[in-house]
Amino acid sequence: MKGYELYSWQDSGQWYFKLMTGTDRLKTYSEIIADQSLNTAEGWVDERVQGVDNLENLLNHLPKKEYVFWIGPNWLSRMNIIQNTLSYPSAAIVNQIKDYCTTLDITLVMSD
Repeated sequence: MKGYELYSWQDSGQWYFKLMTGTDRLKTYSEIIADQSLNTAEGWVDERVQGVDNLENLLNHLPKKEYVFWIGPNWLSRMNIIQNTLSYPSAAIVNQIKDYCTTLDITLVMSD
């Protein structure tokens, strides 16, 4: 495994997050926003949640010392992937998520 990938977007005033097991291939926009839930005993994750509280609950299940790469819209556009609605939330929400990852001993890397 290559850590985890995190994506975020806002829809109708609500923040959505997608946490996926990292792989060596670029994800399509439809894969990123797909509403599915996959958590296997082997550690494979592909789950979309609404809201920061639900994201924090999802992060609780990751192993300590893990890496989460938060993929930003500028990185996606450089990779020739249509951005659509992908974006980062406000600095306050980003900092809340960063702080939460720190308390879980998870390294959050912003990729933008």
